[in-house]
Amino acid sequence: MTHATDTSRNARFGLSRGRVAQVLEPGCRRHGRPDIIVTISSDVTRRRRFSQRILPLRGTGSRTGATRSQPGAATLHWSQPGAATLHFAGRLFVLTACLLLLLAANRAATAEETVVVRTAAGRQARLTGEVLDYDVRELRIRTTDGREQVVPAPQVLRIETQYVPEQFQAERARDEGQYDSALMLYQKALAAEPRRWARHAIIREMIGCHRALGRVERSGEMFLLLARDGPNSSDLAAMPLAWSPGMPPASLERAAQGWMARDELPAAVLLGASHLLSIRPAEAMSRLKRLAAETDGPVAQLAAAQLWRTEIVTADAQKTDAWRRAIERMSDELRPGPQFVLGQALARQGQHEQATLALLRVPILDPGRRELAPVALVEAGRSLEKLERSHQAAGLYREVLRDYPTSPAAAEALSRLEALAGAQK
Repeated sequence: MTHATDTSRNARFGLSRGRVAQVLEPGCRRHGRPDIIVTISSDVTRRRRFSQRILPLRGTGSRTGATRSQPGAATLHWSQPGAATLHFAGRLFVLTACLLLLLAANRAATAEETVVVRTAAGRQARLTGEVLDYDVRELRIRTTDGREQVVPAPQVLRIETQYVPEQFQAERARDEGQYDSALMLYQKALAAEPRRWARHAIIREMIGCHRALGRVERSGEMFLLLARDGPNSSDLAAMPLAWSPGMPPASLERAAQGWMARDELPAAVLLGASHLLSIRPAEAMSRLKRLAAETDGPVAQLAAAQLWRTEIVTADAQKTDAWRRAIERMSDELRPGPQFVLGQALARQGQHEQATLALLRVPILDPGRRELAPVALVEAGRSLEKLERSHQAAGLYREVLRDYPTSPAAAEALSRLEALAGAQK
């Protein structure tokens, strides 16, 4: 049986990250892992229908299917009396075939792991082999010729590899909005996945599901699993940071206090401070400033961007230009939150055209960020109204109602649509 899936607007996409499906032949399973795996990969990029008319977008790929015939049974008989009779029963044949295919699959696994990297010239290159490790600093791969190569983590665009079938099933459930079902399947996939970097990928998806369900505390605790194990930039992008002002519930406030006290884990401090910035600004700003000054890499970049939240009202053009340059130095997956802050500041300055572009990049970069993408769409719609482009603004509000009907921003989108309809009468 062959499994395949279609590209879904609800999927959480990394930067042009490949998707892989697995096919397991019936009867071929050993030690909880598939013996026969057929990979189906594609290059998926993010796009928004309305935003196509405003921002240049990357191309999309498509998933294709792969099939394999059912193993059969072979029987050989000697008909002469006294001769030995050799009978290969179906089960014995299948077991033997599975063992042989297992060896072949294991030998091929290294060849089927491909890392797509960005070169110094800005082009893409592919390294094929066995991924040994992947963290915030670098990716190590043993290529098919036996050499071990190290690639700086910011240069890694995606990894094309094989996963256990439960992970593919979980992705289908997630794409269909069945987040609780997806979480159960991801948990099974996590138990069956021995590779550290692949386990991180599963946990990131689980964090996304909890965030989609509004379980910020649970997603934060799951992120700590990554933080304790040396997070990479993709892990940090999954962190459930707060980017909008608001009063967190008491349970989240207590959890954030605990996270911010984890001095041995800078990412945990960043997470806690982001949720306390609106209610304990002095303490949170102190911790964020220390992270921005004393750490490096993505944690320092995100800590600095969190501090921008305190300057949205006062930031001038020179300040927002500096923020733009800072965002350009970030990897794409880290940009949604900082883009949201930049868009808000530009709107305050009356630069509504630029504010719209900045805000629309949030759902383009990460449409699955359900706590932020619909808010950014509504804010972009407000800027378009200021530019007297009500028709386009209404399109964004309708997109919120269609794609994020259960989000808090949906009520505001509906209110703006009704106001626009009343103004046209």
